[in-house]
Amino acid sequence: STTQSAYDRASAKVRYGLDRVEQHLAEAETKSSQPFLLSHHDHHDDHHHSITEPDIRLLPTILRFDSVYGPLFKAGGAGLSIRADYPHLQRWLRRCWNTGAIPQTIDLRQATESYYKQLFPLNPSGIVPTPSVTAQSMGLEEIE
Repeated sequence: STTQSAYDRASAKVRYGLDRVEQHLAEAETKSSQPFLLSHHDHHDDHHHSITEPDIRLLPTILRFDSVYGPLFKAGGAGLSIRADYPHLQRWLRRCWNTGAIPQTIDLRQATESYYKQLFPLNPSGIVPTPSVTAQSMGLEEIE
């Protein structure tokens, strides 16, 4: 954003979107133990849910939020964080990350560093925060 009013409107939209997803996940967990955005049951096991296309589409954005969109763009306002402010979304993120081959398809370090290195007007020095973002630092997997 180039003006305060534009930033305020954009931040409100970010918070509204995150709040909607958080509420949806909270209701889904409470009512049906549904771990993903939409219910997709395995035909062989009624208790097994599979990741869905909406989950896959939202995943890269949510993965980048705390490491890029929040700090670099100030998305949603100062200090807003998936990990601290959206517990259902953080659990969903962890479930998605630990589903199948998801970790092998996303390079978290590259996904973060590319924003800091390529957006000169927002980060003219090209400094990338350290240490590098990892699944462990994001609370996505257990520390071994």
